[in-house]
Amino acid sequence: MKHSMIVLRLGERWLQFDGKRLVTVPAFPQCSGAVGVIDDFAGAPAGSRALDGKPEHANAVIERQMRSEGLVDGESHVLIHHRTIVPGGVQTLFTAVSVDVWQQVQAWAQAQPDHCQVVPLLALLSQHVSNGTGIVLNYGRSLVFLAQQGSSLRYASMMAFSENPDDLLMAMASLGDQVRSLLAGGSSPELIWCALDAPQDRDDDGLRAAFLRSAGVALQACPSQLVAGGDGVRLRSGLGYLLNGWSDRDAINPQPARLLVAAESWLPVAAMVCVVIALALFGYGAYAYIKSNDILREASQRTLEAVKRSEIASNRLMREVPPARYPAVRDFLARADRINTSYNPYKLVGVVRDAAGADARILRVRLDKDPKGLQSIVIDGALKETAMDGQGLSRIITRLRMAGYEPAALNPADASQSTAFFSYRLVRKAS
Repeated sequence: MKHSMIVLRLGERWLQFDGKRLVTVPAFPQCSGAVGVIDDFAGAPAGSRALDGKPEHANAVIERQMRSEGLVDGESHVLIHHRTIVPGGVQTLFTAVSVDVWQQVQAWAQAQPDHCQVVPLLALLSQHVSNGTGIVLNYGRSLVFLAQQGSSLRYASMMAFSENPDDLLMAMASLGDQVRSLLAGGSSPELIWCALDAPQDRDDDGLRAAFLRSAGVALQACPSQLVAGGDGVRLRSGLGYLLNGWSDRDAINPQPARLLVAAESWLPVAAMVCVVIALALFGYGAYAYIKSNDILREASQRTLEAVKRSEIASNRLMREVPPARYPAVRDFLARADRINTSYNPYKLVGVVRDAAGADARILRVRLDKDPKGLQSIVIDGALKETAMDGQGLSRIITRLRMAGYEPAALNPADASQSTAFFSYRLVRKAS
């Protein structure tokens, strides 16, 4: 995440860095914009310890040890910056923050109008340390050493009596003695010298030489820049080099605040992905539009070609002369059609016989024309004695209708059920 400024709490001092100026500000300042905070928690006790037991118990064990040794007064919040599992235990790098300081920092960070990420100073230093390397940090009158030798982290710190060059020289020599003892029996790591707020005219070469004499390990200066300090003082600062190890995962903010920062850091990527998707959709839409136009144009061309072929075939047929036998064939087909639609006498006699059944005796079947001039069949018959129950004639009419004929009485007055004789005209229903 890009911070608009960096705030440092180093011991009792609060500093603000904007890339060009490193100036003192009041404690717990009100900030604007996204802020990154480097905090040593008012010089809270820190160190590296190898512990026996399970790694998840490391915090409680360190707190108990620190309290029994008198290094902390009262309850403390132990921050573990680095944890390495070793046979039978765990190697830790930690800071023991008093509960009062911890609560103040959390409340101040949450009260800022924008993101305020707090990263422990020791966690930031650990990002510059790997196996066979280390760093010596100087800010104000404080000196901190951190290195990794094999699987072990080596930590030492020293506080000078003042920022006077002679006092710093003595503190540097004492720190070198501690480092010599810590590194005894192992290979010497490559160490980097980083000063955060050294005056421009201070002799850092002399400090590094004093460390070399006492520790037996040389210090290579990190890249630094000249920045403006308070009251017109010019400072040499390696803060830019130190910030290269910044990791949002080291922040001690509550989980929701860290998730918001992580989400915001992904906004540019999400925006780029959305742009790419939008361009892809636009391109696909343009391709689909062009392709559909091509398909419509091809379909229209095929339709036009089919119409042209039909017109050519139609014109060819119209120009062709019918064969000489065409009239005779046409007449034959017409007669066949009339025969197909006329009455088939054999079929008709069978239909009438089936309709009469055991109920009547058919006296006559003849071909006639109805009043409209259409062909029809007239049947005359008489009911048998067994069908004189009043339903015989109804059964005959129902059977004729089911066979596809519509019977109509020729003499309705004479077609009552009181006589055994009947006469009906049959007209074939349209199929």
